[in-house]
Amino acid sequence: RPVLGVIAAGGIALTFDGELRDLMGLNWVEMAHANPIKVGFRNHASFDPDTFWKYPPDIVPQFHKVECQRQGWTEQSSVNDTGVKRLFRLQQFQENYTPIILEMGEGSCTNAFAANTWLKQVDSDKIITKSWNELTIIGAAAAN
Repeated sequence: RPVLGVIAAGGIALTFDGELRDLMGLNWVEMAHANPIKVGFRNHASFDPDTFWKYPPDIVPQFHKVECQRQGWTEQSSVNDTGVKRLFRLQQFQENYTPIILEMGEGSCTNAFAANTWLKQVDSDKIITKSWNELTIIGAAAAN
């Protein structure tokens, strides 16, 4: 099973039989304590990019979305965002991760980002890769 980097590990932790990395740090002590100065929403401000890159997950699913976007996928993120939302705008993330659609059966799917190293090892018709050009990140131009 792939290692998932999730934004909230509550519900998925009950059903996923694999390793989860809570990117907000609520269920990951190293992430939570990586930076003692918190900026952003209370209890959501522990994301630390250095800790992320020390343990990069295979997939960062977007379970927070109401429904999967097969066409016209947008990801709301601005240059002023802190935490995980800013991650999607970083050049390093865009160079190492690919936007994907995970087909889940019965017509459902979820949007996600997959590590390129992981994608090279997987052969599945349930994983549809997209280019960053097909993904609209709402906000100003991507940050470096």
